[in-house]
Amino acid sequence: MEKHFFEGCFDLHDLKHRYLAMAKEYHPVTGRDSITLFLCRLQYFSKSQEPLMKFSIQSDGFQLDFLEYPDKIDKLIGWGLKVELLGTWTWVNGNTQPFGERLTEMGFVYENSMKACYSRPMSFWITNLEPELDEPIQESHLLKAIELLFKFN
Repeated sequence: MEKHFFEGCFDLHDLKHRYLAMAKEYHPVTGRDSITLFLCRLQYFSKSQEPLMKFSIQSDGFQLDFLEYPDKIDKLIGWGLKVELLGTWTWVNGNTQPFGERLTEMGFVYENSMKACYSRPMSFWITNLEPELDEPIQESHLLKAIELLFKFN
């Protein structure tokens, strides 16, 4: 009987959270079955295409972020880094220095005050490096993510 990893997930956000939990449990680095993680990945993509998930109406940037998510998570866990999904932002802790260049290529930004890297969805990308006061959504989201990170650590 096949295990349904994403049973009870009703939106794309739930799928990402569940995938992260499954990757932490079944990643080959943990000594678990890599076949199970592969099946989990297949179900992740399959479940995202169900009409209830409304994947097809999302922006191209969101879809790309969502489809690349399992690859990013598997790499990060494989490198022995601690990965947390806070809202729509992915935070990475641990010894990130040896992977700095690769993390940057993956879209991660190092936050010196947090001693951690984060990746945010394309919808939160901004062209300027410093947020302006008229960008309350990005600023508010970052503050909430940082607040959550402190609560979990």
